[in-house]
Amino acid sequence: MSCEPGLRRAVLAAIFLGSSLSTPVALAQAPAGTEPSPAATEDATVVFTRAAKLYRERHYDQALPLFESLVERTNSPNARLYVGHCLVKLGRPVEAYRAFSRVLGNSTALRDDKYDPTREAARQELYALEQRVAKLVVAPAEAPGLRIQVDGQPLAPEWYGAAYAVEPGEHRVQGEADGFEPASRSATLAAGETQTVSLVLTPRAAEPAPASSGPAPVSAAAPSRSPLRVAGWVAIGVGATGLAVFTIAGLSAKGVHDNLEADCGSAPCSDAGHRDDAARGKTLQTVANVGLVAGLLGAAGGAALLLFVPTPETQASFTPAPGGGVVAYRGKF
Repeated sequence: MSCEPGLRRAVLAAIFLGSSLSTPVALAQAPAGTEPSPAATEDATVVFTRAAKLYRERHYDQALPLFESLVERTNSPNARLYVGHCLVKLGRPVEAYRAFSRVLGNSTALRDDKYDPTREAARQELYALEQRVAKLVVAPAEAPGLRIQVDGQPLAPEWYGAAYAVEPGEHRVQGEADGFEPASRSATLAAGETQTVSLVLTPRAAEPAPASSGPAPVSAAAPSRSPLRVAGWVAIGVGATGLAVFTIAGLSAKGVHDNLEADCGSAPCSDAGHRDDAARGKTLQTVANVGLVAGLLGAAGGAALLLFVPTPETQASFTPAPGGGVVAYRGKF
């Protein structure tokens, strides 16, 4: 379902005003000798109103930093949504896709029905950007203190195992952790494509002990990495992507169906334009069904591999991520 831009802005502004009053605000301390920016000290609702006005007047480069400051202060899903809108207008689709993905994760975590319009708007924007970006799913290695870089830039842990938007082309993924040999992989992605890259880190060999007259100390062999567990991470990455495709395509198909029903009622639409919309709705529904099947099979298969393939030490955990999450399982057998 869609609404007029003016009404949508009014709804989001009203929601923001309510959420900013109930959300704790943590202001960063300015370094000594510097003055905090006005946006960091003004009332959040005043800043939001000014930023929205700049956005309506198409001053996107000026509105963007104000909305970003509101995200830092209030964690508002609506401020995040406007960050994504500004990035789209400024021709930065990859950053916009990441911003809208965070809107879904942020608004879902808050579990508040008043953010339903925000979630729906973010899903529609993600669908519109789907063919303009590529997505990289990094299946993390099982190494304490793992640090991942994509093209030399640190990857935030929230994106481990989640679909991370990148520019179409070649990308390099590197992983490192104390006590392990670094690992790197390369991937070339086309626009609209999603690839999963698995990182497997090998424990470093123990340093040779200094020569002594006594018996050499006995060291325990490092546990081997199971390729089945790596396959489990890959399957979960595929499953998460499939479920994301199901969500976006299914909602878009529902929107097309609702529009046709509103225009033509219960009778079939006879003009060419509506017939094209009906065909597009069927295609979206097919894509949604395929995504659902792939998502369920990938998630179930990956979880089974992670749960039932034994390792020397195992421990179960779930880490939320934008549009999904990262599942890990460790224990002792």
